[in-house]
Amino acid sequence: MSEQPPLDATFFAFKRRERRFVLTSVAIAYYLLLLLIGVVLVALSWNAWNGLISWYLGVLGVLSSGVAPSPPDQEIVLALAPYSLAFVPISLLLFAAFEAACLRWLLRGEAGGGFFGMKLDADTWRVLGVYGLWIVCFVLLILSLTVFYGALMAFSSLGGAARVVAMLCGALAPIGFLALLIWGAVSFAPAAATSIGRRKFTFISARKVSKPRYWPLLTAFLLVIVGYVIVASIISAIFQIPINNAMAPVMAAMMSGNDGPHLMALVQEAFFTPTMLAILAANMLVSFVLATVYYIATFGVNARAFEAAAEAGDVERG
Repeated sequence: MSEQPPLDATFFAFKRRERRFVLTSVAIAYYLLLLLIGVVLVALSWNAWNGLISWYLGVLGVLSSGVAPSPPDQEIVLALAPYSLAFVPISLLLFAAFEAACLRWLLRGEAGGGFFGMKLDADTWRVLGVYGLWIVCFVLLILSLTVFYGALMAFSSLGGAARVVAMLCGALAPIGFLALLIWGAVSFAPAAATSIGRRKFTFISARKVSKPRYWPLLTAFLLVIVGYVIVASIISAIFQIPINNAMAPVMAAMMSGNDGPHLMALVQEAFFTPTMLAILAANMLVSFVLATVYYIATFGVNARAFEAAAEAGDVERG
């Protein structure tokens, strides 16, 4: 990758290969499974969701009157908590299977197996292990920030020159932490790709991949991120026009002091029409497609970095 321009890594995932639509089928399988899991969890907690919806309708009814809304019943929150907490590790495992399937195809040319490539094999557990270490690193960073600013406040309490030094350090520290965050994110970004490419779990060894090609890797990520933000902003602005027009009478009624049932009737009248439902569905579909392209592009950047490292002899293929 150090000998290649950044765009080579940016679009690596979308290069023409011997089989077409492999990544497309994997992405569709991922969203179908994610939807299935969401439907199952909502069905299991439907009674609690009914209570939460009723509370929300009641909030709409009192907001316009200027009365502070009451919080939702604690029993409703407690009933939903186990399902919400269960969704986090399940969705993380599913995303690990998605990334593993994409990287298997990009690095080893392996496709199929499981549900359109989505399977709980050793590669998936390797990727999930990388996610676990990322979470540990994030927690350690938060703890480091807490300790640093706690020590800075204690030092500042000494007064005099100590206060000036503490204020200066406090002003410069965010820049240092941001630089550290970017360095760590780029340096260990290829950890999942390296684990798949070497067929064994690794995290620290990702530095062998990223160190000689840090700046091209950073540039490729910036191109992907900036491109995603620009396209997402344009699409969001386009879809927001009809949504804002539909919400105008609802907001006017809310400002006029109408009650909850009347507001919900206006919402149904504005949004439950074939045209508006089609617009909302198109917005959701385009958002999913754009997010998927972003995910796969980042997988491709990391895969290309590993390919370049393997070609240069920095790491061995598994």
